[in-house]
Amino acid sequence: MKNLRIGFIKNLHYLFLIGVIALGLISIVGSNGGGDGTVDVNGYWQIWYTVLIEQGPYYWTFSQAGDEITITDSCDPDADPRYGTISGTSISFLWTEEDGSTISGTGTVSGDTASGTGTWTDADGNSGTLTWRAEKTSEPVCG
Repeated sequence: MKNLRIGFIKNLHYLFLIGVIALGLISIVGSNGGGDGTVDVNGYWQIWYTVLIEQGPYYWTFSQAGDEITITDSCDPDADPRYGTISGTSISFLWTEEDGSTISGTGTVSGDTASGTGTWTDADGNSGTLTWRAEKTSEPVCG
């Protein structure tokens, strides 16, 4: 009886250890490796934005390293990259175009979709607000 109890306790310890390891692996894989719940936005995205009228879709490629995002134009490989950040499901970006205009925005990513708001200022100092939305796609459609 005593040997049976010792064997049971020993097996219980092994099961506990395996459970702890499994939970650790699930948290690493499920949270993009950072442990903070940040979503994975790597891949191709179709982007639409509205300033008076809806414009798009534009096809961008997001490359994510931790909370840093590099955004490239999927259809123009020579275009300068843009940059943003992501924390959890919150995404933000800010960049300056070649003509001196700036665009900034924030939003929320939910699975394969994202949306948000932003601001723009052109080279002449005119500014306004914009809305944007995005959908993850399997490949860009460049025409």
